[in-house]
Amino acid sequence: MQARRSNDASALVDLLAVVRDGLGGARVPRRGAGIGTTALLGHVVRLTDDLQVARMAGVKWEMDLEFAGRSGSRPTIPAR
Repeated sequence: MQARRSNDASALVDLLAVVRDGLGGARVPRRGAGIGTTALLGHVVRLTDDLQVARMAGVKWEMDLEFAGRSGSRPTIPAR
């Protein structure tokens, strides 16, 4: 399990490097509850002082509904 978490952290840090180079990207964690996903994302967010982070959340019963997790939770991102 530790190796997988390390791989996930590396992939997220690599994604930050891509974003800092001016490209876009996203990564959706698809892991079970209770295995440290929130802690992993919290760690990566702490590495983003120079970036703007938009957070989204959904609940399991919404999984089969298209775009359900986005309803009512769209963050407002000011123009630069």
